[in-house]
Amino acid sequence: MPGYYEAYIRYAKYYETLLREASDLFLRGGEVSHRGLTLFDSEWSNIHVGQAWAEMHTSDNEIAAGLCLMYPDVGAPLLNLRRHPKEQIRWLETTLMVARWKQHRNAEAVYLGNLGNAYYRLGDFQRALELYQK
Repeated sequence: MPGYYEAYIRYAKYYETLLREASDLFLRGGEVSHRGLTLFDSEWSNIHVGQAWAEMHTSDNEIAAGLCLMYPDVGAPLLNLRRHPKEQIRWLETTLMVARWKQHRNAEAVYLGNLGNAYYRLGDFQRALELYQK
């Protein structure tokens, strides 16, 4: 199994880095922004697989847990634009669980706020308010 883990860790790291690059390009604005969107859209299925593997292995692999924390963070600008809030909520709930488990209080606060934003976009203002207050 070590080869399996090593391959998936490399895969998940690569696509987390690619997601970061796409977000950085998008945030630059102008024509470069379009390149970030195109990169995100063309690699979405691979990004999704990398995040899903990290999410699945948060309890048995320290690197996977760290990657699980990073995916929604580095991809936030594009995820907000391109993915449905329900999908973001699933990612963020897992990430919040990992942040709490790892006792990363600052990350926990950020993910609670991001969860509130996702619920706000769904129109669930009461749930959004509860999350903001936490």
